[in-house]
Amino acid sequence: LFADRKLAEIDQFISGHCQRIELCAASGNRAAALARDPMLKLSAADALHLGLSSHNGHILVTFDMRLAEAARLRGHGVEVP
Repeated sequence: LFADRKLAEIDQFISGHCQRIELCAASGNRAAALARDPMLKLSAADALHLGLSSHNGHILVTFDMRLAEAARLRGHGVEVP
């Protein structure tokens, strides 16, 4: 089926290009601080993504312009494809 084939393609891409990041107390605390910053206007999920990537020293890749701007405001590396 088409959907099964596409999901397999996504799984293959992830296994070759992505790294799983584990949540730890420090990245969780960073995410909580980002979510509480009224200038950033981030959802909890977006704050978690930015907190995880910044704590682990990764560049954040996102299509979300608000999230990208928040990363820039915090001096974190971000790419918008």
